[in-house]
Amino acid sequence: MTDSQKQIDEDARKDFEEYWGCKAIHDCGDCPALMDGDEPWYSYGTGGSCREAQVLDLLCRQRELDKAGDQA
Repeated sequence: MTDSQKQIDEDARKDFEEYWGCKAIHDCGDCPALMDGDEPWYSYGTGGSCREAQVLDLLCRQRELDKAGDQA
């Protein structure tokens, strides 16, 4: 997936359930956003907070976008 500043900005305005695609899911065991088999909060080490995992994911995406721009 090629990211854009516009997409990152739009995703930053989403609540974490919309961001991770779990708005209709009521059991984290059915998480649709597994990262290498783990829930986002576990992958980012946020102690159960998918909201904090969203922030860290957005920061990672922003760094990657910035890095790609530096190489252009």
